[in-house]
Amino acid sequence: MYRVAILDDSPEDSEEILYHLNNSFREIQVEIKASCFTKSEDFFIALKDNEFDVLFLDIVMPEQNGFDIAKKLREMKNELYIIFVTYHNDLVYESFDYTPFQFLTKDDLYKETYLLKKTVMRLIEHKKKDVIFELFDDSKDTFEVSSREIYYIENDKHYLNYYTSISERPLRERANISEREEYLKSLDIVRIHRKYLVNVKSIRLLDNQYDQVILKNGTKLPISRTYKKQTEMAYKIHIRTTV
Repeated sequence: MYRVAILDDSPEDSEEILYHLNNSFREIQVEIKASCFTKSEDFFIALKDNEFDVLFLDIVMPEQNGFDIAKKLREMKNELYIIFVTYHNDLVYESFDYTPFQFLTKDDLYKETYLLKKTVMRLIEHKKKDVIFELFDDSKDTFEVSSREIYYIENDKHYLNYYTSISERPLRERANISEREEYLKSLDIVRIHRKYLVNVKSIRLLDNQYDQVILKNGTKLPISRTYKKQTEMAYKIHIRTTV
């Protein structure tokens, strides 16, 4: 069962999204439990006692806009999938700073209902890539980390250092970067340098002038010539499937 939240200040739009959402999940025979909210305050109260898989989030709202809500969720280290749904298609590139799974315009969604079904099917496939890693810190305490919570991975002799959204310090595992590379690539974590692997979804900018990636947490990492083409391709695919 997929637990879905819809946050939109318009009850009419919420009902419309829910109607198409129910149809899309029904067609692929997947059960959902959906909750609709018109105020962000009510959503965050519900979030304390409920774990949602995906949030369909309006952007332009009177009390608190969708970008502020997405920012708050990320600051809370909440990694639920966010799908922005709005009438304002000019906000698409600004939305990337908040790591959405998808950006949909309401006009397209209501006219071309196959777009939502396509998004739902991609969401299901994507969740299959949501792998849990068991890592440890310097004190040997263990942590369970979702692949979506990884910013980048650094090769450190016989260890890999994982830089994540859940810890200010790197978490580690004993492994070799070459051994892990192919598997991690299937999770959209690609090699950009002999020393680094990067989660494509954490990239804010490919800086070709200085041959580096700038991540959404502000980290800058070099891209080597060997891995530049595959990094660019992986990022383009990510952007193309988000918009």
